[in-house]
Amino acid sequence: MSRPERRLLRCAMSAESLDLRTGLPEHDEVLNGKDWPRERCIRARVLADLLLRTDGASRGSIPVLRITGARITGLLELSSAEIVKSLWLEECYIEETPDLTDARIRSLRILRSYLPGLKATNLKVDGQLDLDNTTVNGRLRLVNAHVTGE
Repeated sequence: MSRPERRLLRCAMSAESLDLRTGLPEHDEVLNGKDWPRERCIRARVLADLLLRTDGASRGSIPVLRITGARITGLLELSSAEIVKSLWLEECYIEETPDLTDARIRSLRILRSYLPGLKATNLKVDGQLDLDNTTVNGRLRLVNAHVTGE
């Protein structure tokens, strides 16, 4: 597990957000995220594991994962999942189209980020679905998606 992934694991057990931004606007430009170094990468598999975790270790955890300034590598595969946490990604670069087909999640907020698309047919969102100021460079599939929040 990489250093940023270990930090994310600690954040999953607290109210803290994982912030991997450098603080330098020229290095934090989301559209250049494909060039961000390994120190800013979170594997989608690790993120999915944290979102799907229901074992005793996560019972006391905060029901939201907040990540800022990360490059999410690999496929975020959450199809048919019952996700008990909310996911907030801000100023993130997502390399592959996430798959949330037939999934259920509390809230999904992808803000000021880069997203190559989103597979979310039949997605159920119990709170917010927010893609504010996110660049979507592909298909946004929300056929029969149901959002009960804002």
